[in-house]
Amino acid sequence: MNKPIPPGISAEALVAVHEQAADWQVRRLRPDWQPADEHALRAWLNQDALHAQVFASMDRTRLAFGQLKGLVTDASPAAVSEPGTPRRPHRRRRPSPAMAAVACMVLALLGGGGFYWWDNTPRYSMAYRTQGEGQRIRLPDGSQIDLNVHSGLQVRYYPRRRQAVLDGGEAFFDVAADAGRPFTVASGAARIRVVGTAFNVRAAPPALVVQVSEGLVEVSTAKNGQGGARKVLLKAGTGLALDPASGAYQPLQPAAGSIGQWRTGQIRFDQTPLGEVVAEIARYLRQPVRLQGAALADLPVSGYFSLRDPEAFIELLASTVPVRVERRRSEGPGLDWVILPR
Repeated sequence: MNKPIPPGISAEALVAVHEQAADWQVRRLRPDWQPADEHALRAWLNQDALHAQVFASMDRTRLAFGQLKGLVTDASPAAVSEPGTPRRPHRRRRPSPAMAAVACMVLALLGGGGFYWWDNTPRYSMAYRTQGEGQRIRLPDGSQIDLNVHSGLQVRYYPRRRQAVLDGGEAFFDVAADAGRPFTVASGAARIRVVGTAFNVRAAPPALVVQVSEGLVEVSTAKNGQGGARKVLLKAGTGLALDPASGAYQPLQPAAGSIGQWRTGQIRFDQTPLGEVVAEIARYLRQPVRLQGAALADLPVSGYFSLRDPEAFIELLASTVPVRVERRRSEGPGLDWVILPR
């Protein structure tokens, strides 16, 4: 009988906890386990009561395996003959109902537990982090990921599923089709599930943006740390912008050819509001860019922005829209970019 899902947690989140617990169990049995690893495990267990509950359940299963070994290897004294004593014909005794029940229980533990370990132990696991330059990642199944600058990604391949976690930044996924192993991308409270397709994910405040270039993508949306996820199906040429705090989302219709265009080394703005342009430039400058005046945010901007030289683009803004660009000291290190009405 399946246990009910605990209240206040989604099925996807519960699976993630089981995967983390399985990973801790596997690592704890390795000979290179260190006191620092034990300290990190204790911190994870104390983080949430569910963590400790799932981990303890796996520990009980592992102990049951040890008890099975004792049942199999212990010999009965009555079965050992004294030297020189004639051996009596051996009669096979039918196992008692109690022993049969124990055997069935152990077999169930072996079957269920063994399958769980097999299903939740990654065959491939890698982590990536970019700074000033992007990275192209080729995966064992032929899938390809382009990771943008200042982004973090983890990839794990299990026997029946492929999983990626976008810790922040942006990535374009070109996923090889495999109906037996769906590909999911997690970022915050959102889950993106595909079989084979191409799509772009940006995990940068204030929204998580998903845009689909090919195929179909299913996005599960929920508030951070809460259940009640809604599923949205996106087809090629569509997208959504998700507010992680509220779980609300806004449909998008990206311009043709604009999905993942940052992979070419430049971004094209076509009558794009200045507020959106400034947010995009600030991601690559890694410095604050402030607009002085709410009316400036709606000014349309057109042009090409080179990712290798974001400062040149912001300095040229004054020649395309009626604004002034200045450098001003801020509370932090360096100078802020400030855009003012002309």
